[in-house]
Amino acid sequence: MKLILFLTVLPALGAACPFNGFETWLDGRCFRQNYQTSVPYSESSYTCREAVFSSNEAHLPSIFTQLDNDQFYLSLDHQFGYTFWLGLSCDGEKFVWADGSEANYTNFAGDYKCTKAAVDFKYYYGNDKLWYESANGKDSGVNNVVCEAKTRSASPCDSYDEVETVGQTKTCYNLYKATSGWENADAMCTLDFAHLAVIHDQTLNDFIRRTSVSAGLMDGIHIGIQLDRPSGNFSWVDGTDVDYTNFQTGLSTSAASVCGYMDTKSSSGQWGLTNCETIPLPFICTKPAFYVSNPHPAGCPVKTQYAPGDDVYSPSYPGAPGEGICDYLLLEADPNKRVKLEVTFLESNACCDTLTIYDGLSGSTVLTTVSGWHPDPFDIIANSNAVRLHWNASSGVHVRGFHVKMLNSVRK
Repeated sequence: MKLILFLTVLPALGAACPFNGFETWLDGRCFRQNYQTSVPYSESSYTCREAVFSSNEAHLPSIFTQLDNDQFYLSLDHQFGYTFWLGLSCDGEKFVWADGSEANYTNFAGDYKCTKAAVDFKYYYGNDKLWYESANGKDSGVNNVVCEAKTRSASPCDSYDEVETVGQTKTCYNLYKATSGWENADAMCTLDFAHLAVIHDQTLNDFIRRTSVSAGLMDGIHIGIQLDRPSGNFSWVDGTDVDYTNFQTGLSTSAASVCGYMDTKSSSGQWGLTNCETIPLPFICTKPAFYVSNPHPAGCPVKTQYAPGDDVYSPSYPGAPGEGICDYLLLEADPNKRVKLEVTFLESNACCDTLTIYDGLSGSTVLTTVSGWHPDPFDIIANSNAVRLHWNASSGVHVRGFHVKMLNSVRK
């Protein structure tokens, strides 16, 4: 990652897994499961290779220890069975994994040997957790495709570059020289949980203009502002306030021209409006750079009761929480209101770590149980003025845990 300005090093909250359905299953590693009836090895391998965009890579999974082997069993969606092809092969002398490492651990169902006669054999994980050999890679009993992807960077910008703007805030950006229509360009940005450039100050506007000109993009670039013609109001694609604009005088009055672009030929990077579908331009995607400046202490927090406006964190957040069980009470003082909370972020090992959210001061009514990787915030509204969080981590390694925010309560 290229750093544009000097930054103080702080713990970063970045996404662990690539998108497209990958989640943290075990040991902070990223996997995805798809069910297919009687899937051959060649199709499984191809599915994994095509599973991840950009610079990330995916392949059939590796299992390095007996604990990994057992945790895979726990992580699989059991309604589809347990069988899947492994990224294991024989090079004529030794067993190796798809990532190139030697297989020092195996769990074969038989006395399989790696010889020159076995170089084309394939291997799959069976319903009994044992590994089976296949001479042709077409065993009808294999009915899942499990892919493993590289863990993404712990940088707050992942694969994007970073720029510091007004007030020492930080923005992640990525420049695409290939042209596209405005709507398709924003859709491409959302694959990285970003949007077309959102600009809140002159510093970032000038930086985007200079970056575009340095890349030879002199015919303009798409940015993420839109005009609602009936109301005359502008909005950013990420929903943030329009607190800075740099429009050129004499904006287009065409009903079809409602999507923003930056005129990179103008020295001040002024903005205009263009057709959202038919005008192809290069574009820049941006997203906030997330930092947590004060890591939370290890172990369950001393504070166990929370009120509206409070934030609730797992132990050591955003560091790995480790093993442990913690309970939290979210209480609204007014009995005529219902608790509302936002699960802002959750990253746990799906095999072994869960956050269960109970309704009420006592009882067993479960609102939801979440595990794995949830980078998108989501809200939960209880039926009462109390909610209990139960964090149960049997692993808690190489993941960041959770952040829950207690929002303003709602009337019953």
